[in-house]
Formats: sequence, structure tokens, C-alpha cells
Amino acid sequence: KHLHVISDFRSSNWLDQPAIVKGVKDLDKAGIAVNLVKTVNERHQNIGITSVSGDIHMAAAGVPLQLTIRVKNFDEQAPAENVRVAIFADGKKLPLNVVFKEIKPGVEVEKTEIIEGFETAGAHSIELKLEPDALEADNSRFLAVDVKQISRVLVIDGDPVGDDSFFVSMTMAAYENSGMGPLVENIDYLGRRPLDEFKCIFLLNVPQLPADAIQPLREYLLGGGGLAWFVGETVNPAYYNDTLYPEDEDGHRFFPVPLGASRSELIRDDFTLPGPDLALKPPYHPIFDKLISGQVNSYLGAVNIYEYLPVHEDWERSDNKRKDGVTTSLSLRNGDPLMFEHRFGAGRVITFLTTAGPIWNNWAKNGSYPPIILDLVKYIARRDSDLRQRNVGEVIQLSYSAADYLPEVDITPAGGTEMRLTATRQPGKAAAGSDEAQLKATFRDTGLPGIYKIKQIHQVTGEENVYLAYNVTADESSLALAASNEIGKRLGPDVNVTIQEAGNREWIEGEEAGQEVRQALLFFLLIALLLEQFLAYLFSYHPKTAGATA
Repeated sequence: KHLHVISDFRSSNWLDQPAIVKGVKDLDKAGIAVNLVKTVNERHQNIGITSVSGDIHMAAAGVPLQLTIRVKNFDEQAPAENVRVAIFADGKKLPLNVVFKEIKPGVEVEKTEIIEGFETAGAHSIELKLEPDALEADNSRFLAVDVKQISRVLVIDGDPVGDDSFFVSMTMAAYENSGMGPLVENIDYLGRRPLDEFKCIFLLNVPQLPADAIQPLREYLLGGGGLAWFVGETVNPAYYNDTLYPEDEDGHRFFPVPLGASRSELIRDDFTLPGPDLALKPPYHPIFDKLISGQVNSYLGAVNIYEYLPVHEDWERSDNKRKDGVTTSLSLRNGDPLMFEHRFGAGRVITFLTTAGPIWNNWAKNGSYPPIILDLVKYIARRDSDLRQRNVGEVIQLSYSAADYLPEVDITPAGGTEMRLTATRQPGKAAAGSDEAQLKATFRDTGLPGIYKIKQIHQVTGEENVYLAYNVTADESSLALAASNEIGKRLGPDVNVTIQEAGNREWIEGEEAGQEVRQALLFFLLIALLLEQFLAYLFSYHPKTAGATA
């Protein structure tokens, strides 16, 4: 028995792969000869789109989208010049090419571009495409974009007569291209209404959380929602320390630090601590990117923090020593921390120990305030759209309510035609007469990059479309080849393996296996045909000629 493996034999696939070594050795022990046939004799130049990122989780109808495109030259010797990336939205080419004048060997570069947004809400697709080269699969990269009519943000103001919510909500609403729709409510809203519709939640100057708000907020954060805390005069430090700071049974905290008993004042004329009130130190937090880049950096030095809530004096201030997952992102000139980030399940939480309005500071009246608030929303906003960006080969598994949807699901794979799946019903718990059974469907044929379209029918609202974007992983773009001696070294000297170099056909131009049997069969077939002709002549009728009769 012989096993022929035909491949380009890349280094990433064939070197340092214990599973391949074990598989070949098992075949050898079973008496199967392995023949490795190389199809490529030299490494080809390749350029690939390695990633596309942006604010697609904030995509709203009619709002421009910002995309950051990363392209790498996988050749180790020659530079790539005038590399052009075309952009397609819903299959239509946009009048925009992203051009990289030169990409040095082995170097990855990036560019950020703003493209026109989609005019309608719903499922949309973006494709970025390079000119053809040695590897087609990494010349395109796809994005599935779920465009909302507006990105809703919940703003909770704990002080009924406070101005904090006014400054936060007006900042979001004033910028037409932000696509943000703030809703200002009081603290009781958290326990009364669903929170999943909101991209993120701002809690401003909240004294304490109502008991019925704890669990909904916890589930919202665990599911990927974002939360921004701003303190103020009504905050009860004892409640925060006793209820919000302690870890729950899963190790999650609503509030990142224990608070001091009362607010502190940052002295104005303290000549021992010169410089701006906000002490930014690298690595800078992403929400300060526009400030650090210099666009509005001049405003930052004019921010004055008059008062703030200090951390408890017993709290360890070194992030490296604490190792509790809380990162200090911004401090004051006196060294006291002012801003923190930590995770709550899949959710991001950003905390400021000063007010969101110009009460304990002049920040809301400073030019740095709008870009920070807008970028804060984008940073903490839930990223449901990230689940729609996948690697080729990942199985599509659908699960949805049997009470709400029909069991038929239509899937259109990348480059294919629409096909129908019928979901199977999985029993669920029934409560108060409602059917909680689930419909489940699985689709495994996701080997090609592109957009996979899923169509479901909701029994009330009708047709719903979901797009999934499948791309090859970046390591597929490396075309470095594994040398034959390296492959042999990995497999070991005792394994019966032959390696055929690219272009070598001698191993298939020799005498083929089974040729003697075929020759014998042909010989017997010839004898049979001759015998058939002889018997046909012998037993056939032959009329006598006239001469013979005479």
C-alpha cells in the first residue's frame, strides 16, 4: 500500500508539527509507504491583508465608518511597491483605493481610512481586495457589518438636579456623525427595563444601586456590555466599598477600587508638583489616542481637576504588585490615580474618580472632552459584531427560540448557492405557558473565505438576515517552504518515507504497478478474439461456387 501526499509543503505546516510525525510513523508501522510529492520548487512572493479593524460595532445608518487596514509583505528579500487595496461595500466598488507606496520585506504596515457608511440598517458586507499574486486566499478580507438605525447609549444620572448627564448626552447628540443616541434616565430604570439594546451604560454620580438593578447589570456586563463610572457628591463610599468593590462568586467586581471616606482637593498653587493636572504616561489608553497624536493635545494641559474621590489609603497602588486585573490608566500630578479599567466577564468597565460635569473640574468645558467621551463610548461598547468575524473552517451553529422562529433556515455560503436547513427541536423548560424549547442547526462547509448569509423567519417580524465573514488566518500567508532534509530530519531516519522534488516525474514514468497483469489479460483477450473468429468461420454457412457444381 502506498500513500501519496501532494502539497506545497510550507514550513508552517510541516515543520515542528508532532501530529504529522506521529501520523507518518503510524502509517509506517502499518506497512504503508508514504510518498511526499512537492509541487513548488521555490518560494513565491506574496502580499496579504492580515487584518481589518474599525468601529464596525458602532455602525449606524448614514454614519461614515473608520477602517484600519493592515497589509504585510511576506517576501523576505524584495520590497513591494504601489500596493493597492480596493474596497467593496455590498459587492459594489467604492471610489477609493488605499495605496501603500512601498512595503519593505517582511514588514507589516497599516493605514486608516474613512469610508461612506451604509444608508440603511441591517446586514451589510465589506470586502477589501488586493491585486492577484501567488496566493489568492489572502488577497481578500471580509467584514460582516450589522448596521443599526442608531447606537443607543443609556445615561443614568444619580443626582436629579445634576448637570453631569446633560454634558455627556449633549456631547453624543451634538456630533451628527457619531451615530449615538443617548437616553437619560434615573437609577430606577436599571431594574425596570431590558439593557441589551444599549451599546454601553454611563453611571454618573450614583449614590448606590437599587437591589433589583444588581442582577440585570451583572448579566449585561457578562454578555459583553460596557460600563463607564463617574463619581460625584452623592456617591456613598461605604456602600461602594461594601457592595460594589468585593468580588462575586466568579471573581468579578462592579467597581475596581475601594474608596476613601471623603473627597480630596487637588491644590492649585502647589509649586512642589508643577505641570498639568492630568499626568499621562505611556502606555497610553486608547481613548487618549487623538490627544496624544496632537490633534487636540493643546487642550489637555488646560484641564483642571479641583476635586476627586481618592482610593482607600490601604489599597496597593502598584498594578504589578496587586495583579487583580485592574489597570491604572490615568493619574493626577500628585500621583493619585484618577482612571481605571477592568473586565467584568466579556464587558469592559472604565472608572473615573471625578465628575462627568464641570463640578469638580473644568473638563466638560475643555476641547479635549468631546473626543474622549466619544472614543470612550466606542471603546467600551458591546462588540456583538466581533462574533461575526470568523476563520475559515469554524462551524456555524445556530440556536434560537422555537416559539419565535420557524425551523427552516436558508444559508448561502461564500461563492455558493442558497440551501435550506431544517433545524432540530431541542426540549427546553416551559414556564408560565411559554415554550422555551430551542431550534438548533449546524452548517460545516465553511472552507472558503467570504460572506456567509443566513436567513431566518421570525413568526412576528418576518425575515431576518445575518451575515458572517470568514477569512483565512494570517499564518496562511507565509509561503516559506520546508526543505526536504528538514522534513526528513523531523520524521526521523527509521521512517519509510520518500520525498519527490517539484518537477521530478521519474517515479511515475517507470513501469506501473500491475502492468504484468494487464499484459496477460490483453494476451488472453487477443486469443479469445482469434478463437471466436475461427469458430465463427468453422460453423458458418458457405455457399458452393458454380465451378464446383459443374
